[in-house]
Amino acid sequence: VCCGLLCVNPSCEIVPHGWWHDPAAKPTGKALICCAGDLMCEPRMTEACRYGNSYFFQPLFQYVRDIFRSSDFAVGNLETTLTDKAAYAGDYHCIAGKYHCNGPACYLDAVSYAGFDALVTANNHNCDSGVGGLWDTLESIDRHGFMRTGTFLPGEKERVLLVKIKGIKVAILSYGNRYNGLDERHYTEKGINEILNWFSKEKC
Repeated sequence: VCCGLLCVNPSCEIVPHGWWHDPAAKPTGKALICCAGDLMCEPRMTEACRYGNSYFFQPLFQYVRDIFRSSDFAVGNLETTLTDKAAYAGDYHCIAGKYHCNGPACYLDAVSYAGFDALVTANNHNCDSGVGGLWDTLESIDRHGFMRTGTFLPGEKERVLLVKIKGIKVAILSYGNRYNGLDERHYTEKGINEILNWFSKEKC
């Protein structure tokens, strides 16, 4: 699996024009793509997966793992931050009257176990833990080897994932149009423009 345009798995390649592809996959012209929304660490999920001071989220995906892993490409919407810089939703689900979505970074171990290849992150909860929490989340996504788009680290310019799945070229885009008002609270105008991916007809 790849992160942005950096190949972290030797079985995949980035060809000169920037498309990710798996050279072991035959270009049949047919591909199975799985999409899932709202990958979250909600309070009951977090509590069910707590073991003392640790967490083990893999059982959450035991009944769907074979479906995702049998696909040629699987992408999910990560609708939570994953950082120690803010309270976990399992401890404080509401902060200042708003739902708060945040969990431990090891949640991505389970997402990887489930078979996802890419994560999109533009949604109304990716500002819940402030700028530092979002950056922690993106860095954890990178360490786990997922492709991603939707929110960005400083200096990142590429706003679309380009993948070639069994010979089929696919572009994956991720935009947000609501951040629960937390974007204006935590970000400067420059940060909003560079780190978040606001939807507009002009961008599409």
